[in-house]
Amino acid sequence: MKEALKRLQEAEKDNLYKKEQLIESLNHYEEEKKQLLADERQLVKKELTQLVKEKEQLEQRRMEKEELRLKEKNMQLKEQLIARYAQNNQEAVQAIIERVKQTYGRH
Repeated sequence: MKEALKRLQEAEKDNLYKKEQLIESLNHYEEEKKQLLADERQLVKKELTQLVKEKEQLEQRRMEKEELRLKEKNMQLKEQLIARYAQNNQEAVQAIIERVKQTYGRH
């Protein structure tokens, strides 16, 4: 009887030791997984930051191209406006000269 009780106590001690070892092992496993998850999150955050930066740079280049295109179009429109003004001015001067000639005759 004493022998059985002794074996039972030893088995309980052994089970308790194994339980502690298992808990320690699980805690270690949990810490490893937490670290892996933190590393993965950091990597994803870094990649996302890089993608955002690249998108911003791409958008900046697109806006610069659009600004240049609009400036060129503005210059063309200005040139056209100046040319039309000069033509209309010349036509108006000629029309006034013709009216003066018609009204007062040619001298």
